[in-house]
Amino acid sequence: MCDFTPPTGRYDLIWIQWVLGHLSDLALLAFLKRCAHGLSPGGVIVIKENITSPGGHDEKSIMNSEEIDFDEIDSSYTRSRSTYIRAFMDTGLTLIGERAQTNFPSSFYPVRMFALSYNGDPKASPTKSLPKPLPTVSA
Repeated sequence: MCDFTPPTGRYDLIWIQWVLGHLSDLALLAFLKRCAHGLSPGGVIVIKENITSPGGHDEKSIMNSEEIDFDEIDSSYTRSRSTYIRAFMDTGLTLIGERAQTNFPSSFYPVRMFALSYNGDPKASPTKSLPKPLPTVSA
């Protein structure tokens, strides 16, 4: 993922599922920005990821969580919904849809699916002017 740089305007759909946790915050922002530039006009990015929620699958807890978990065994991050929303905004992506995974065991992290569009300048460089890093994660 760190090396994936799609040609500008190539894809109508980019599907990203259960892999973003393996990227650092800066790598996540850079990856999302490159994917945004890879979308054709009207294209969509779909992201499906586990999210943190101290209250489990409770919707209020999911919406208010700022928690980020780091798993030392597989070196992955589980980020909060609000962390993802900030990352989307920081990279010029617009949230156009969101759904919760249903019928998932309550002992697992909640899973969210996000549909995103990009209306930025398709000629702008996907690597210049990266946004500031997300808040630091304490492991």
